[in-house]
Amino acid sequence: MNDCLDNMFRTAVILAGGRSSRMGFDKQLLEKDHKHLAVYLSEELQKQFSEVLVVTNTPELYEGVPVRTCSDIRPGQGPVSGIHSAFCHCDSDVIFLMACDMTGFCPAYARYQARCMKEEGTEACVTLRNGKMELFHGFYSRSLLPDMEKKLEERKTSLFRLLGEHRITEISEEVVSCFTDPELMFRNLNTPEDYRKFCRGEDLQIKQEE
Repeated sequence: MNDCLDNMFRTAVILAGGRSSRMGFDKQLLEKDHKHLAVYLSEELQKQFSEVLVVTNTPELYEGVPVRTCSDIRPGQGPVSGIHSAFCHCDSDVIFLMACDMTGFCPAYARYQARCMKEEGTEACVTLRNGKMELFHGFYSRSLLPDMEKKLEERKTSLFRLLGEHRITEISEEVVSCFTDPELMFRNLNTPEDYRKFCRGEDLQIKQEE
């Protein structure tokens, strides 16, 4: 990322798996500005990170796009499986995690998260909203990998539970509001109606860094 962060935070990961059952089709095919939303998101992330890695079981969708792709090593086990695969395919100490159906990325808040995580020496940095951790738009340390592998082997793959067993940085929603609208930043397009509203522009414009 930019000058306030060092090389340990250089990789962003987009998880592009999941069943997309409520959408009715693969959410990797969602579009913004005539390109797949995941591709649009990857281009935004590339402005801040030196590497973007997409975890997908359909890498052909990203042919001609300047991102690396990899597939789940242990498919069907949710975000833990995706993070595990990402760490197995990159050498970064820390990854920044997004999902392919997210519509908001805030560079200034991401830099703030990374700074807090580094200063506190924790293994992850997530936002706490209404008493629940937001798993995306967050940072995860490679030090979590051994426990992830153990949980995957045992098929106990709740990322919430895993994080509860480690020291993490939790940032309040009130802090997010100093950077951008949290409703937009954490929004996922889960249903056709969500997507129609997004396409009609019925959302807020995310605040960009000065």
